[in-house]
Amino acid sequence: MNRVFLAAAALLLAAACGADKMDPAQIIDSGVAANPDATVFPDATAPDAAVEEDAGVEESDAGEMDASEPAAPTWSQVQAVFNSRCAGCHDGRQGRWDATDHTDLINVRSDDVPLDRVEPGSAEMSFLFLKVTSAQRSVCDANALPPMDCGSRMPPPPNNAMLTQTQKNLIEEWIVAGALVD
Repeated sequence: MNRVFLAAAALLLAAACGADKMDPAQIIDSGVAANPDATVFPDATAPDAAVEEDAGVEESDAGEMDASEPAAPTWSQVQAVFNSRCAGCHDGRQGRWDATDHTDLINVRSDDVPLDRVEPGSAEMSFLFLKVTSAQRSVCDANALPPMDCGSRMPPPPNNAMLTQTQKNLIEEWIVAGALVD
C-alpha cells in the first residue's frame, strides 16, 4: 500500500481520536510514512491544503481499495430486467408510467401510495421494490390505506411469473447503491 496514503490515513485517524493539536510531522515521522522525501501535504494546517501533483500514487495502487468490493449494479443492468419483464404494461402509454425510463422511476412519487417508486438508498422505501417482492401490503397497512390501493405483486399473477431472486437482488442492490444512472 502506498506510504502517502498511510500517512493521510494516520492524519485522519489522529484527528478522529482527538489529536487535532498533534503536529502532522510527528505522525508522519512516527514510521507511518518512512519516506522522508515524500510530500504529503505542503501545509497540513490549511483547510484547502494542496497535495503534491502525483501525491506519490503509483499506477499499481489505483483502485486498490475497490478490488475487494463488487461493483454496484448499473441502470443498464436493471433496465434490461424492466425491458424484458415490465415494459409490456409499463411502457409510458395509456396513462401508465414507463418502467424503462429512469426519469419515471427515481424520486417520482407513486400514484397509489405515499412513497416514491424508487427512493435512492432505500429499497424498503421504494414502492417498486416492495411490489416486485410482494411486500406492498405493508405500505397500505402502515398508512391505513385500503389493500386495493397497493395492488398486487409485479409482474402480476397469474400469467406473469415472478421475478427471479437474482433479478430482485439486482434491483435491490441498485436502489441501495443510490439508483445511479450510467
